[in-house]
Amino acid sequence: MTLTVPDHIGFCTIQDRIAILDASRNRYFTLPLALNAAFRRFVGDGDGPASADDLQRLLRRGLLADGERTRVLDVPTPTSSYLEDGQIGDTTLSQVLRVGRRLFAARRAVERRPFAEVVKQLDQRRARRPAGTAGAATLDLCKAVSQFLAARRFVPIAPVCLHDSLALLSYLEPLGFYPTLVFGVALDPFSAHCWVQADGLVLNDALHRARSHTPILAL
Repeated sequence: MTLTVPDHIGFCTIQDRIAILDASRNRYFTLPLALNAAFRRFVGDGDGPASADDLQRLLRRGLLADGERTRVLDVPTPTSSYLEDGQIGDTTLSQVLRVGRRLFAARRAVERRPFAEVVKQLDQRRARRPAGTAGAATLDLCKAVSQFLAARRFVPIAPVCLHDSLALLSYLEPLGFYPTLVFGVALDPFSAHCWVQADGLVLNDALHRARSHTPILAL
C-alpha cells in the first residue's frame, strides 16, 4: 500500500502549524498538536520520518489514503495586483450584461452545489487547459481582465471572493486564458480567502490581501 495525502485535502504550514482544507466537506481546520507533528513528519516538514503510529492516526482521520497524489501546490508569491495597478477603462451595457451573467451563474453554482462539485469542475477546467497556458501573465490576458473589472463595477451583486473569482475564470476561458484560482488561509484570527493569479500578478484582488493569506489549494 502506497500512502499519500488524498487530492481532496489541501494543506499548508503557517508558523509550524498545519492548516487543512478538506474540499470533500468544505471545511477548514487546524490539527491538534500530536497530529500536527505526525502530518509534518509525513510530508517531510518535521523532525524525522513518520512512525507507524503516526500513519495510523492520520489514516483514521482521513488525512492519508492509498494511492497517488496528483494535486500540486505551486503558486508564485504575489508581487503585484492588476486590480490596484492596472488600467481599467470604460465599459458598455452589453459587456456589463455579459459579466453579470457570469456572476449570477457563479453564485448559483456555489449556492446550489457542494463545494466538492465546484472543485471537480475546476479540475476539469484544468484538464482542458492547453499545455503552456497555465498561469501566464500576458498583455492580452491583462486586457481581458481589464474588460471584466470595468464591467464588474456596474453589476449590482455584492462582491464575494469565490463568486467573483469563478466568474472571472469562466469569462477568461473562452478567450483562451487559464490563470490559477488560489485558495489561501490565515490564522490568529482565522481567515479564508481566494483570488485569481497569473504568475506573480493577482488579477482581481488587492496585493496585501492575497499576501496575508498562505496558499492552501490552487486550481
